[in-house]
Amino acid sequence: IQCIAVDFPQPEGPRNTQNSPSLTSSDRFFNDTVVFKGELPPEKVAEEFAHADVFVLFSHYETAGVVLAESLAAGCPIVSTRVGIAPQVVNEQTGLLVDDDDITQLTQALQHILTHSDSYHSAFLRSLAQPYSQAEVGELLYNCYRNISIR
Repeated sequence: IQCIAVDFPQPEGPRNTQNSPSLTSSDRFFNDTVVFKGELPPEKVAEEFAHADVFVLFSHYETAGVVLAESLAAGCPIVSTRVGIAPQVVNEQTGLLVDDDDITQLTQALQHILTHSDSYHSAFLRSLAQPYSQAEVGELLYNCYRNISIR
C-alpha cells in the first residue's frame, strides 16, 4: 500500500510554513509507506490518484475541498481534516476525519486505513463522486442561475 503526498504550486507566492506541521520520510511510521512527491502540476495529480491507495488532506482551510470529490472519483479512501466538504463526504465508509495540527491522530488514521484497506471499496467510493460530476454540478448551477434570472 502506498500513500502519495502531493503539494500544489501556490499562485500567490511562497507559502508560510512557519506554523505548519511537517512530515518527512524519516518519521517513524512513514519510512517506506509514504512517497513525498512535493509540488506537482494539476495534470499530474490525476496520474497519482490512479496509483494511490489513500488520499490525505491535512489542511487548516479549504474553500470547498473539491480534491476530496476527485479522490472519491478515483476510488481512494480519504484521511482529512474537517475542512470544506470533508464533514459531508468523509465517514466510516469513505475514510477518517482528523483534527488539524494533530500528527498523532493523522498517523493513527493512516495506520487504520493501511491495515483495513479491504474495508474501502473502490467502486463504491467512485459511485459517491457522482453528485460532484461536471454534469451534476453544471445542472445545479444552471438551475440556480435560471431561478435567479426568473425573479
